[in-house]
Amino acid sequence: MNIHTFFNSSQFFRIIIVKVILTFAILFPSETHGQTIGSSTIVINASIPQIALIDIEPQGNANIHFMVASTLEAGTQGNGATITNNTLWLNYTNSRLQNGPFRNVMVEAAGTIPAGISLQVQASPRSGGCGKGVFGTPSGTVTLSNSPQVLISGIGGSHTGDGPGCGHNLTYTLRVTNFELLRHSQNNNLQITYTLADN
Repeated sequence: MNIHTFFNSSQFFRIIIVKVILTFAILFPSETHGQTIGSSTIVINASIPQIALIDIEPQGNANIHFMVASTLEAGTQGNGATITNNTLWLNYTNSRLQNGPFRNVMVEAAGTIPAGISLQVQASPRSGGCGKGVFGTPSGTVTLSNSPQVLISGIGGSHTGDGPGCGHNLTYTLRVTNFELLRHSQNNNLQITYTLADN
């Protein structure tokens, strides 16, 4: 039995064109469709801790002794009406939260400030060429009391450098403000606390 298959001319040309396209695709694969591109992905997680460190330098020698000098001449106040000391430096390291507040250095005194006496502290602008970052701005002279007060404000991510000569130089000033209230005393100890806190 003879089986005859009939093609019309359009079917024949379509078959030929498909064969030609397949032949070219096999023999000459394109770069975009003929190659397999591999890729691999890793995740790196970086954790940055909150840092709020503060200290007074030089360590181990941060105590100050003020002695109001006596007068040797009746009727005079003597040379001890104002005494200053600028041997100490304040250092800090601070990391700021994303879109978080800047930080301040707060200062307060614990203990009894003798009557007739005023004790003040002033921080210099950051000096010494040490450290990097956004340093705080001193608030000026602060008269110490038992309540916390802002000494330096606007501290961002920064470190002042470590040791004397780096950070903010602290100048303490003791003044006799009222001679009438002065009383003889051997020891009046005050503890001065500095805290790095959110604004």
